[in-house]
Amino acid sequence: MFYSKDKCLALFSIECKAYENNFLFESKAFFNQYLKKADI
Repeated sequence: MFYSKDKCLALFSIECKAYENNFLFESKAFFNQYLKKADI
């Protein structure tokens, strides 16, 4: 898996839906970049 759903929900809810629906697409790159920037 990529990132846990709980960690995703802890960060934000709206973007999390996009992450869930487009896991293999744009959201993967978005979350990867965001979490790196967030230093998680």
